[in-house]
Amino acid sequence: MKRSILFIGLIFSLILIGGVLAADFKQCNKECVNETQIKMNECKSNFTICSNNAKISLKQCNSYSGTNKTTCVKNSRTEMNKCTDDKKTCLKDIDNSVNRCKKKCFYAGKNITCENGTYDAGQEFLQGCKKCECGYNGKISCKDTEYCNFESPFISKETCETGNGLYQQLCSGTLYSMKCTSETYCQCDGNFNYSCPNGYLCTHNFLLNQNKKGQFTQGWRKLPQIPIGDIGICVKKPELNNCGNGICEEIVCMALNCPTPETIYNCPQDCKN
Repeated sequence: MKRSILFIGLIFSLILIGGVLAADFKQCNKECVNETQIKMNECKSNFTICSNNAKISLKQCNSYSGTNKTTCVKNSRTEMNKCTDDKKTCLKDIDNSVNRCKKKCFYAGKNITCENGTYDAGQEFLQGCKKCECGYNGKISCKDTEYCNFESPFISKETCETGNGLYQQLCSGTLYSMKCTSETYCQCDGNFNYSCPNGYLCTHNFLLNQNKKGQFTQGWRKLPQIPIGDIGICVKKPELNNCGNGICEEIVCMALNCPTPETIYNCPQDCKN
């Protein structure tokens, strides 16, 4: 009789737990859908504003003539193409976010964490120049990022040189085996004490895409063949309103208006070793 009661109690508990998990899963999926819709609307709104501005610029080209008109039309079309590319990137980011969000939902309510509850399963966070994730197996995996978790370092030549930076490709090697990146960077420090424009900082913590053919090594040079020493690259300073509050807010979140994560490089006073 006691065994029967225990068995029935166990079944009832499993049903109850299953119901709670199902409710958590349903709520999580609902939040994913709502979040996706908000981001989708933002993508469309940004594209509409961007494309309308490009169209206005294109119409204004009619007031020019000759070379000026040709340049104006070219710039306007370039801007329109950028609007389209930005929209594609935005939609791709949404797809990635949706997949991550729905994957997370399968584990809603199961209380899987890493480092004794510091991070939840599926949660991403930054550690120095690494982007890490708390896996659904309770283990953390990390990978290096190209620009040490800073945004894309590509800025205009005018902005770079106005700030006394060196605007060129990153080149290394000997005269007969010189290799240069396809991208052009605003470079700082080194033998000639180059600097960054306002709003940017100089970082030496960067790595080039390891998939590129041929590896770049230190020993950077300025063309033609002038050693420029330990060069860094200029990256945009992130807006960190909470930097200095004594808390290292390194969590990466998917919500809109989420604060930029802090690391030892962008907020050393909060993120100490």
